Amino acid sequence: MNNLTALARALARTAPGPLLLRAIVLATGVAAFGIALPGSLLTGPMMMAGAVLAAIAAIAPGGPFVSMVQLGTVVLWLLGTAMDGGGRSTTALISVACALYLQHSACALAAAVPLDAVVLPAVLLRWFTRTAGVMLITGVLGVVVVTLSEGAKPSPLLVFPLLGVVGAILAAGILAYLALRSPRRGAS
Repeated sequence: MNNLTALARALARTAPGPLLLRAIVLATGVAAFGIALPGSLLTGPMMMAGAVLAAIAAIAPGGPFVSMVQLGTVVLWLLGTAMDGGGRSTTALISVACALYLQHSACALAAAVPLDAVVLPAVLLRWFTRTAGVMLITGVLGVVVVTLSEGAKPSPLLVFPLLGVVGAILAAGILAYLALRSPRRGAS
């Protein structure tokens, strides 16, 4: 009974800013999952599972369910591309990428902001401006790359996604190395 009372009190103290961030996490998670799903699976239990995972990620934005939604979406996109014979549109690809980035960014901010914190509109505006800028640049570069590669020879289906994963892992490793080797400020 005490846990239920504590939960009710916590929900009553919830401020609009953190609630908005969690709503963005939920909406973008469901949207990314829905866009990534092949058309034949869109109205089945897979979409419900994606919505449940996105809801759990919205409730606990610092937890492992965020990664599950993100990785699940990428796997579904690759499966959908294989099922469609590689016929997914560039618009859908950019939409999934933007939804995943927006969800990731909103989760990072929501995880750092307690539910009862008052978030100034200027903070949300700066966050949204930065996020929108990244999505715009990514979208433009994505269209340029797709347009330039249309004349190139077809390649095996999974070569480019695998190269992208290898590149992301290398970039993460380099950033981790740089973060660990640089001295911490304020440490004695």
